[in-house]
Amino acid sequence: MPAAPDFTPLETAVLAILRSAKGKPVRGRTRLQKLAFLLAHVPGTPELREETGFEALHFGPFSEALNDTVKMMAEADLVSIAEGRPRGFVLTRNGARVAEQVRKSHPQLFKESERLVEILANVPQNDLIALVYELYPGFAKESEIRGIRSANVDAVHVPIEALLKERTIELSSTKGTRYEISVDNDRLVLREVEQEAQ
Repeated sequence: MPAAPDFTPLETAVLAILRSAKGKPVRGRTRLQKLAFLLAHVPGTPELREETGFEALHFGPFSEALNDTVKMMAEADLVSIAEGRPRGFVLTRNGARVAEQVRKSHPQLFKESERLVEILANVPQNDLIALVYELYPGFAKESEIRGIRSANVDAVHVPIEALLKERTIELSSTKGTRYEISVDNDRLVLREVEQEAQ
């Protein structure tokens, strides 16, 4: 395993995700894959996106490189993999020490990871998968659970060209909530439209 300053973007992402869990295991390979996928799609992470090489497989985006990296990091005593169903992934004491060193070189990646893990670490797995499918529908094409929907996930798909042309548009979310979306002083404003009584 390389010294802290020489970690690859993918190794750094694994350290960031597991450090963000604050000593609690990230439960399940699918959850770890989806958290890494979302982190790789945060603006400013093109090297991570390229290295992970996510493909659309049975449960959405999957990276063989991520799987291999986690195994290698476990062999190097940075990550502990608890057997069972689901598996749990957690930093070892050595991994936590190294993650703290690496965080100093990549503060923005670790900050984004903390935001993701705080929000998504404990949501039901199907909700996490549904969220990924809503945000990145191309990764649902090979899915065994393609029709997955969640009562907890709502999304609005915004046609950017129409918004820039019209400056204000009204859309419905996947759950039927009406929103007015506008551009105001180079800021995107999202406002729920009150439903008229029938």
